[in-house]
Amino acid sequence: MGDNKNIPIFLLMGFPRSGTTWFSNLINSSESVIYRHELIGRNHGMMGDRVFSKLKYANGLSSSDYEVVENVIKKAHVETDKPPFFKKKYGLRKFPKIQYFFWSLAKVFPRASGFYNRLYRLGNNHDWKVLIKETRSLTDMRSMILGLDPNALLFLVRKPQATILSHIKGVKKKKMSPLPDKVKNRLRIEASNSDYFKTHLSHKKLDAELRDIEYYAINWALYHEKALALKTEFSSASIYFYDEIMENPRKEIEHIFSNLHLEICDEVETYIAQSSGQKSNYLKDAGDQYYSVYRDSSFNKDSWKDELTQKEIDLIDSYCSTMYEKLSELKAQS
Repeated sequence: MGDNKNIPIFLLMGFPRSGTTWFSNLINSSESVIYRHELIGRNHGMMGDRVFSKLKYANGLSSSDYEVVENVIKKAHVETDKPPFFKKKYGLRKFPKIQYFFWSLAKVFPRASGFYNRLYRLGNNHDWKVLIKETRSLTDMRSMILGLDPNALLFLVRKPQATILSHIKGVKKKKMSPLPDKVKNRLRIEASNSDYFKTHLSHKKLDAELRDIEYYAINWALYHEKALALKTEFSSASIYFYDEIMENPRKEIEHIFSNLHLEICDEVETYIAQSSGQKSNYLKDAGDQYYSVYRDSSFNKDSWKDELTQKEIDLIDSYCSTMYEKLSELKAQS
């Protein structure tokens, strides 16, 4: 199927609140990359039930089915095109402010979405690369990876304490929903069948008296157990750590761009400065402060050390530290 692909695909995955949108935009700032924000989760209906079901369960697609999926990938859509828009190499995409205007118009007036798609749909006459970001469950992702056949598979990992604190804050701010009981029950069942929990956490009692912070920790560990298995299976997969990129974004982006065969242009340099608080933002994003892709000078990636109690930090560690070490070891070997 790879011979039939018109557009190279980068597939980025990470646990929710791991900085995946920020990381996606570091890559999106390349002049030859087009970003599709959670396309599978938001636009799968455009594929039709039959093709989407095959993408989820068939472990590979026929050439004709892949054409359907690629057609969805090429479409410009207000739900999966997510500002900030960066200056690109070709066409109207050279003018991000104009794209933001038409995107905003289509967002407010849905009837204008068809016009937006016609203006910004991807053709085959340019050397675009498409970045698809997903933070959904990894339950069906093996089949989706085989179906999408990405040129590069990227996993972003953030320290569990920071990720879980962001979830807790999101619930308090009413930006995110609390974990419902049915999800907690599912997590207990998955953990009881997990090799990681059986091998490393057999002392943990997965009963109904667990605290919410423990369920977040269980969810984090289970997600990364699946990510670890996918990284081991697919040679195109790489692991990147949020904290390492935050500490030295220029060095890390140079390494990432080299792996993806991308060039670092002025837009990349500018966004690195903007998203680390070194330079003011001139491009609007699509979120509020909680969902913003920018980091101002006051941003502290280690704020969890002050905002969580030592007991909470130790509790998260008891579920997640061994998994984090495993991911670090695998990254060091690659």
